[in-house]
This record gives sequence, C-alpha cells and structure tokens, in this order.
Amino acid sequence: MTKEEKELEVKREYFRKYYQAHKEKIIAYGKQYRQDHREESKKYQRQWRRENPELCSKFRKRWRLRHPERYKLKCKKAYQKRQEIYLDHYKKYRDANPEKVIAQRLANKAIKKGVIKRPTICSFCEKEGRVDGHHEDYSKPLEIKWLCRSCHKLLHKMKEEI
Repeated sequence: MTKEEKELEVKREYFRKYYQAHKEKIIAYGKQYRQDHREESKKYQRQWRRENPELCSKFRKRWRLRHPERYKLKCKKAYQKRQEIYLDHYKKYRDANPEKVIAQRLANKAIKKGVIKRPTICSFCEKEGRVDGHHEDYSKPLEIKWLCRSCHKLLHKMKEEI
C-alpha cells in the first residue's frame, strides 16, 4: 500500500465511524435539505438519470433483487392504481374484436393442453427468442404463424398500408 492509499483508508475509516456516531442527525439533515430544495433535487435527479441510464438500470435491478417482497408490493400497487384503465381498455378491445379474442383464447388453450407447441424461432427471419402467434384467418384459430416481435409489427404495418 502506498502512502496515499493508507491516508485514504484512514480518512474512510474516520468518516465511517463519524457516520455511525451521527447517523440519525445526518439522515434527518438530508431529508430536511431535500424537502427545502425539492425542485432542485428533482431537477438534479432527472438530469443524472438521463446522463447515467446504465447505472440507473443496474441500481434498479440490484434493488429488485435485494427487496423482492417490496418490489412485488410496488408492482401490485401500480397495477391496482391503473387497473380500471387496463380493464376498460381490454373490454373495449374485446367488444371491438370478438373474433380475435376467441381465436387467441382457443390458441392459448391449445398451447396449454399441448396440442400446439410454441416454437422459439421466428418463421420469417429465423431469429431465435420469444415469438408471438399471428393469425392470418381468425376463423382458423389453430393455424398460427410464429413471428418475433419485430417481424410481427412489420407484418401488421404492411397490412395497414395495403
């Protein structure tokens, strides 16, 4: 260890002990500062998140792994908050597209029963990964093209243009 590294280690140890001795006071001061400077803090945090997306992603993932129960609760609360919107949207979709819903339900039941096996390769670009089922004709619910998300979106976009 060099002299600078030893000095740095001594400082770290001093600050660690100081923090432990004054933890409540330091936390209270931080909370009060953030309350008094709420808009500045939010602005700074937004800017930092924009500049450091990889770190944000890493920190969120680490938090989820360390707090699985709190994460589940957070997701549940978020869903409950938007549940009416989700259900309303789905009801509108169901009412507007009854033949699509029936075909999707029959296909999902067939997959669960093992009548149809969901492949892992796109039938268009042959990319491996998660694939979506696409019905050319909803009156034939078990005739499914298996496409990756990008090919599926592209297919629908091409059909809209025609």
